[in-house]
Amino acid sequence: MGKSVKDILALIEPELDAVMEKELKAIEALASVDCGTGNLEGNAAVVKIIDALLGEIPGIAIRHIQTPSLGVMVVATLNEGNPNGKILLNGHLDTVFNPGDVANHPFHIEGDIGYGLGAVDCKGGLVVAISAVKLLQEKGLLPDKELRFLFNCDEEIGSPQCREYLIQEAQGAEAALVFEPARENDGILTSRKGSCKFFIETHGVNAHSGNNYKGGRSAVIELAQKIVYLYEHNDDERGLQFNITGIADGGQAFNIIPNYAKALIAVRFQTEADKQWIFDRLEEIKKPYIEGCTTEIEISADTITSAMDRIPGTVKLYEFVKKIGEEMGLELAEQHSGGSGDAGTFATMGIPCIDGLGPHMYKIHSFDESFNVPSVKDRTRLTACILASM
Repeated sequence: MGKSVKDILALIEPELDAVMEKELKAIEALASVDCGTGNLEGNAAVVKIIDALLGEIPGIAIRHIQTPSLGVMVVATLNEGNPNGKILLNGHLDTVFNPGDVANHPFHIEGDIGYGLGAVDCKGGLVVAISAVKLLQEKGLLPDKELRFLFNCDEEIGSPQCREYLIQEAQGAEAALVFEPARENDGILTSRKGSCKFFIETHGVNAHSGNNYKGGRSAVIELAQKIVYLYEHNDDERGLQFNITGIADGGQAFNIIPNYAKALIAVRFQTEADKQWIFDRLEEIKKPYIEGCTTEIEISADTITSAMDRIPGTVKLYEFVKKIGEEMGLELAEQHSGGSGDAGTFATMGIPCIDGLGPHMYKIHSFDESFNVPSVKDRTRLTACILASM
């Protein structure tokens, strides 16, 4: 029989303050690097720091997967091939910020709040995951399973190049722990929305808008009808939202009936079933509203992220984690995120998955991105108890 949560806490608690001190230094180092998606120099610098942190775990095997153009994904495995199962620990190396932003918004701590670009999305989560495993190994509390870290470099743009590697590396996993930042009230994510982007192009017939108005076929009006159709299919209760991000092109002059128009649409969906429903609607809007107009729809597979469905295995995993939380005196509320993430890839593979295991976030994707400093220790403690109890 494994150790109780009380026994686990008794062994790790004396070390946690010292562990957090090291964690904050690591988060500062990571948040002091400009590493927006596609910043190859920044990616290399962050990978060097992560490799050093992982390298402190004896016996770990670190691999680099070079993506075609966005940098390196880090894969690190402990107890590879263990027949008793495989657990994934996932987070991402990239941020949404541009070169030079870090210099203008340096890492600093004010009281219980730590500020830094990418400090909590997702650098803090990476550090928590690594620190928890290292601590458990030192105390002889690691689960008798393979542990595989998957840190990809393009999550902020939907993991277009790393997704296939995530799928390959995740094969056969019994559970995935994702270290995106925690929400309020110690929440644990069991579902996320998926997303995709597509262009709608409409083609009509040019004509003089005064002398031959009826001879024209307005591509702009045709496009407007498609936009209204999609907007009318928004369903907040169902979690479907079409966001028309703007007209990319359309029309030539005030006295010409436009023969071309184009718009970019972004859509969020709650479940994988709704993703197919959306694709069916896109087939419908190819039908002309104005006779003589045609419509083309361009969807890039790179822009499609899977929804993290609340699958039965995830519910079971959440209940397991919730019970551990109760033994720790925590109420780990079940929560949903409107944002997409790599957890959707694992859930679509049928892998039980929980997300939001990183430190508590404030104002991510802004220059005021920050985190609750004590939550670094809290999430390390929680992650350690989860893993040691598996």
